[in-house]
Amino acid sequence: MFSCTPESCLENTTSSLEAIFYSYTSKSVAAPDSLSISLIGKDTSVYTKVQGIKTAKLPLNPSAGSSSFSIRINGVDDTIIIFHNSYPHLISRECGYAFYHNIDSIMFTAGKMIDSISIINSTVTTLDEDNIHIFY
Repeated sequence: MFSCTPESCLENTTSSLEAIFYSYTSKSVAAPDSLSISLIGKDTSVYTKVQGIKTAKLPLNPSAGSSSFSIRINGVDDTIIIFHNSYPHLISRECGYAFYHNIDSIMFTAGKMIDSISIINSTVTTLDEDNIHIFY
């Protein structure tokens, strides 16, 4: 007689870009009064009128060289386009693969609510690490 225990994945298998919001005037972390973020071209909302959020997790498209987001901060609309390269990364035998991304550059609609965006860590993995800072 024998027993077979199925192996399970206990690790995070989703890589998300972490964007932290900063006040342009004070240069400190500051949650917008209201935040909405949607994927452009997919009609998918990532956040809808949330309050008190200082860090947003954004999914990047592994099958394209860029990911575009419509972002509304305190009622003002902006667009962010993140140019990236994606590649599969083996998490473990039990968990399989996840897509990791390298950020090449970022474009945004300057002059509206967003003042600037800084790339802090260009590698987007399954770890919770700061990738970009959005100053508004």
